[in-house]
Order: sequence, then C-alpha cells, then structure tokens
Amino acid sequence: MTPLPDFGAPDHSIRRLFQIGMRAQNSEQPRLARTAYAEILRQNPRLAEIYFHLARLELAEGHSNAALKHLTTARTLKPGEPEIWALTVDALKARNKPAALRKLLNEARTAGLPQSTIERLVYRAQSDGKSGVAQLGKIPPRAFQACVAQYRGGQLDFALQMAEQLAAQYPPAAPLETLIASIHTAKGEVDAAIRRFERAVSLDPNYAEARIMLGQVFLGTGQRDRAKQEFTAALRGVPNSPVANRFLGEINIAENQLINARRQLEIAMALALRPKAFLLDEPMAGMGPEGSARLTRFLNDLRQEAPILLVEHDMDAVFALADRISVLVYGKVIATGAVDEIRNHPEVRTAYLGEET
Repeated sequence: MTPLPDFGAPDHSIRRLFQIGMRAQNSEQPRLARTAYAEILRQNPRLAEIYFHLARLELAEGHSNAALKHLTTARTLKPGEPEIWALTVDALKARNKPAALRKLLNEARTAGLPQSTIERLVYRAQSDGKSGVAQLGKIPPRAFQACVAQYRGGQLDFALQMAEQLAAQYPPAAPLETLIASIHTAKGEVDAAIRRFERAVSLDPNYAEARIMLGQVFLGTGQRDRAKQEFTAALRGVPNSPVANRFLGEINIAENQLINARRQLEIAMALALRPKAFLLDEPMAGMGPEGSARLTRFLNDLRQEAPILLVEHDMDAVFALADRISVLVYGKVIATGAVDEIRNHPEVRTAYLGEET
C-alpha cells in the first residue's frame, strides 16, 4: 500500500493523522497508532488503506480474527489492491484455515486480479513454516515489520539502517537477510543483494521466497544457469510453486530459442560454401517441442538447397523431413523404406514409438 494514500479531498487533518499513525506503528506504539487511525475512520470510514494498516497492527500482536475483519472491509473498498489480498492470506494462514484459504483464492480468481498477482497469492498460500517461509527467530515481529514498512514506502536508506541494526542485535534469520537483500536490489546494489540472498538460503535451504528472488536477480544479470538452479531449489521448498515454474518455463523457452538460432546460423554459414549435401547429427537434441517444430520447418526449406542426411531420434521430425528412412537398433538396421512403411513397421513401432505389436 502507498505510504501516503490518496484521501480524496485535500484534508490536511487526515493527512496529519495518517503520518502520526504510521510513525507510531513503525516505532512500536500500537495504542497511539490505533487512536490516529480510529480518528481518520471517524472522519472518513471508506479508506481501505487505514483498515489495511489496522490489520497489520492486529496481526503483529497475534489477533488474526480482528485483522481479518479489517481486511474484509479493506478488500470490499479496494478489491484490486494486491497487498490487501496478500495480508489476508497471511491472516488465514495464522488461523490455520486451509478451507478459508482455498475460498479466498477462488474469490481472487473471479475478482479480475492479474494472473501474476494470483500466482503470487497461490505461492504465498502454499508456503508454510516448514517449507517455504522461514522464521524470524528472536527478532521482534513489530521491529521487522517496521523495516518492511519503510522499505515498501521507498525509504530505502532508512530501511537498510534499521534492518542492519536488527541483524547486529539478534541471531541471523533468513527473512531479515532476505529483506536486506531486497533493499540492496531496489538500490541497484546487485553484488550486495546476491551475498545477502545467498546468506538467507544458507540459513534456511528450504526458504523458497529467498530462492525465487535470488533467481530473479541472477536472471536479470544474465546468469541463466544459476537462476535455473535457484528456481529448481525453490520447488523443493514449495512443490508446484506457480512462480518458480513460470520462471523455469521462460528460461527453457529462451534456451530453446537460443539453441534454435545457433543451429540455424551454423547451417546458414554452411550454405555459403555451396555444399553438395548436409550431414546433420541430432540437430533436435536439447530442444523442446516448439523448438523442434521451428527447426523442422527451417530444415524443410533447406531441402531445396541440397540433400540432407539426418541422424535423429525425434520421430516427428524424421517423419516430417525424410523421403527415405533407415532405422537402427543397437547398431543394426531393422528397417528401411518410405515414411508410411516405417511408420507401420512392427519392429519400429515397438523400438521407437513405444507400442506393442
């Protein structure tokens, strides 16, 4: 939520009360914060941001039922705000209400939220203290949330100072290291961010959120292999995480496109030599279905330039390209013929197409 929401009319008294409430909340003075927020709602009861901050106060003190009441009101007033939904997930997890969580996620899917927001909510809901969400240890939750509030409000230097003070005062904790890493990321300090993310996952190898964020940093710096490792590791903490799976899918698509482009470039360079024939050894290796289909179309056009001798295990590609096929099993030719002959040959169907004759 924005640190200074749009209150509609330029009411300076409400803005002043909001600033008082935020300062009190961040400095662990919940009674003063509640008083300020209550006065705001007395003047304007339709401010979703105030209900959201009241819910944060209640959750910090372990009052999940009261937090959920505030969040229900906030969600009604501002149904498209992702942070309200995210905090509602946290409150329901605190009450250990899986059925209510499922109901909330179904509500989110029908509320017109962006797919990326729904994926993050699902990931947040699937995470738990054992796999995915690390624990604060001895760090006071209010102090940690105060750092988070400064970070979300864009006060990066102050947030980093507060977080580093907590890190110096208390035993190491993965969530705090992740917060410090996130602040470094927002400041563009990539090396420092990577060091703190790596420390977070060393403290808790199953902390999926830290691994996903570290993977995103690696992806942003072009370190695709390291990003892939982190997203894969995140799936061990939160199996079937939609966020990790989405990033892995994007990496695989990019890798297939790169392999495809490289192979097309190699063939184009060979074309410049005006070859009498092309000898291609498993050009589809390492490519997914879409990449194989694209390269197959490219090779089909290449047949007009020169004959192709193709060694390949991708039977769809072989059937699409070949005029005549020889099939080898353990170095022995078991069949030779046109596409239809090979496709219907009983030994080929058993050996390569996985069918029993």
